[in-house]
Amino acid sequence: MGTPRFPCHNPRPVPSGCGLAEERDVAAGDLGLALAAGEGRTATAQPEGDGDSDDAASAEAAGLRSRAERLAERNQKLQRELEAAEETNARLEHETQRLRGHLRG
Repeated sequence: MGTPRFPCHNPRPVPSGCGLAEERDVAAGDLGLALAAGEGRTATAQPEGDGDSDDAASAEAAGLRSRAERLAERNQKLQRELEAAEETNARLEHETQRLRGHLRG
């Protein structure tokens, strides 16, 4: 198939809160940054040390794992869609060249 025309890395800054930055972090394999961004925290934030916060931290961790799984699934789906679109584009480019050849010849 060759080199993709649309690489996954987007060098332009993406505003926080729009979801694209999180998806880019997941695509790059950095779930920690994506999870922290999704909660509006930095990746180094730690929960408080009392008993109630342990339960809250556990619930938060479960929610973050669930979100990471959903983002990873969405990323896989988008990667498959991109691959299919690139294959369709290649077929259309080939057909266009063939038709131009018929017009010239």
